[in-house]
This record gives sequence, structure tokens and C-alpha cells, in this order.
Amino acid sequence: MIYYLTELYENEDARPYSLVLKYNYLVEKEKFDDANKLIPELENLAYNNEVIKLLFTYYGRNLHSFENRKRYFRIVKMGYNFASKDKLRYHSYSYVAESYNLNFSFAKDHTTSIINLDSYLNPNLQEGWRDDNYEIKTFTGITYNTVKGFTDLEISEIQLKCMLLKDSFLTFNPKAGDKFIVKLHFFLKK
Repeated sequence: MIYYLTELYENEDARPYSLVLKYNYLVEKEKFDDANKLIPELENLAYNNEVIKLLFTYYGRNLHSFENRKRYFRIVKMGYNFASKDKLRYHSYSYVAESYNLNFSFAKDHTTSIINLDSYLNPNLQEGWRDDNYEIKTFTGITYNTVKGFTDLEISEIQLKCMLLKDSFLTFNPKAGDKFIVKLHFFLKK
């Protein structure tokens, strides 16, 4: 397979397709470092729709990095129109990217768009908030009571107020003003 892709690479018109195929082949074989080494060359071929789609997915899965978020938004603006051609993935990635950028009102707009899509959402699909080293980041949160009597969490570091998962009440009973070390997760739920 690699020999065929190398041969295909020599043809300038076929080069973008050979790199996309090679990237996907290496990912399938779990050779992630080798696959990621192809990204800079693929960026130079971003005039090709198949390359743009691959980069869109690559950056969308690696939004913990500020550089990848910048590249993600640049790819989104390149004209392929992901917002209409791949709505669920576009809004999911944009929700995560805007959250990392601390633009929570824009993130909420994307979650609203996802809820309004006529799509099945996998309830197990979630990812943790990661730092630049791809480690799960922890935050200090303080619980507070909402006007409706719910106990929610405030994270001052990123100026975020969020709900606690229902399941978390099975393992502890938080009171307003309690301080916790928390891990944030991105997930989609209708």
C-alpha cells in the first residue's frame, strides 16, 4: 500500500489524494506520529477539498492547542462551507473551540444549533478539557445555589458557571460554598 501511495505522490495532480490516503492508512495502523508528520505538507495543499476535510477533522480533534484552534477557524473560513455540509461536526468542533477560547456565549450558540439538528447524538461521546500537553486539566470550582434551587458550579479561573451532572449527586451532596477540584467535559445532550 505504501509503495502505491509513494508512486501516486510523484504525480503532482494526485499528490493531495495520496497524502490523504497515506494519512488515513497510518492512522488506521495507529502510527499517529508518522501520520501527524504529514500535516504541514497537507496544509500546503489546502486548495484541495479532500485535504481541507482532513485538516478540518484533524484540527477539530485537537482543539486543546491554541495554534490548532487558529488553524481550525482558518480552515472553516476557506469556502468549503462545513456549516451546511457537515453540520453536526462543524457545530461540535466550534462549540469546543469557542469554549477553549472562553467565548461561552458563542459556544452556547453552537450547542443550540446542535440541539436543533435532526441528528442522533451519541450520549457516550465526550472529551475532557485538556491543557496544551494533552493532559486533562483540573479547575477549582465553588458550588452555589441557583434561583431555582439547583446546586451549580462556578469556576472563576475561566469565568464559567455550569451545571453539575445528575450522576454526580449520587456520589456526593454538595452545599453552596463548597470548594472542589473538578475536571470539565465537553458532551452533547438533547
